[in-house]
Amino acid sequence: REEFMIRSGWGKYAAMFSVYRISGLFAVLGGISFTALTFSADASSMDSYTLLTVASVVLGGGALNGGRVSNVGSVFGGITLSLVTILLGFLRVSSDYTAAIQGLLLILILAFRLLKKGAEK
Repeated sequence: REEFMIRSGWGKYAAMFSVYRISGLFAVLGGISFTALTFSADASSMDSYTLLTVASVVLGGGALNGGRVSNVGSVFGGITLSLVTILLGFLRVSSDYTAAIQGLLLILILAFRLLKKGAEK
């Protein structure tokens, strides 16, 4: 909260600047790490991770229309999607179907949330 931040000696704009500076640093480190992992700097090499990122947040309890998201829930959502990928490999399912099955899992979870929301009303 803003009042606690002011009591601790931080200004509102100084704190916001620090948060943006730290997030920019992590974005740079993430880009460097991804480039090191893929051995290339191709912008289209990140396309397959877009579904995984959104699905991890949604599986972790986040909403597609915004709001608060649990960091721990997002991490567990990412772990769940990784385990689904490993399970599909273990079951010898073609890797061509991995994104489709992850998308289907995402749709099912959103449908269950919608049904749960309708049952609460």
